[in-house]
Amino acid sequence: MASDANGLAARTMALRTRRIDACPMCGSTTVQRAFTLPDRLHGVPGQFDYDRCNCGAVYQNPRIIPEDLSRCYPSAYYTHASGAPAAPADRGPSKTRMWLRDAITRSRRGERQATLPAVLGMLLGASRWMRERAFYGLLDELIPRRPENGRALEIGCGAGHLLELLHKNDWKPEGVEWDSAAAAVARQRTGQEAAWCSRFPTHGAWARDYSAGTGSTGTHRGTW
Repeated sequence: MASDANGLAARTMALRTRRIDACPMCGSTTVQRAFTLPDRLHGVPGQFDYDRCNCGAVYQNPRIIPEDLSRCYPSAYYTHASGAPAAPADRGPSKTRMWLRDAITRSRRGERQATLPAVLGMLLGASRWMRERAFYGLLDELIPRRPENGRALEIGCGAGHLLELLHKNDWKPEGVEWDSAAAAVARQRTGQEAAWCSRFPTHGAWARDYSAGTGSTGTHRGTW
């Protein structure tokens, strides 16, 4: 552990950064310093500045250039492991369990169903714990709440754990991941070309119903 930490410190001693002149979300130059923080995830040396735009976006500025991002992660970073925990496994094809799950999920999605399952789905679905169990452990905030399948973009998808779980719950997920090793694991894990090793795209074709910022984009090293 100590040797890995020492190796990370050595790799990050000369990280290169680039100043951003305008908000990467809206292009505005009306921004102000929001806060300065250290890296609390991996202990990368130094302090990192964040700016806040009038549109609400908060971003690192100056930010680490793309070519140096991989140096911010320890060599044993968990997203490189294909054997990392998968989506919570279902306990089995119990007819009663599946019937109750169907009642809850259809109730959450607003789908029409018979009176008994509709009532049970509404009552059981009032509990966050029951809702999350019905959707295979997906966080309540990410549970789909309409009949049609939505599209999700996870920014910093790592090895694809959340992509896999979103797909299991009928989202149409896609992911962006800077780390090529983690992106390769995500593609293997999801069985589809759902993760790209590239920067966050900005054109309109990438509009999604839900956008999650995790991994490298959820911490100070993220870029848009």
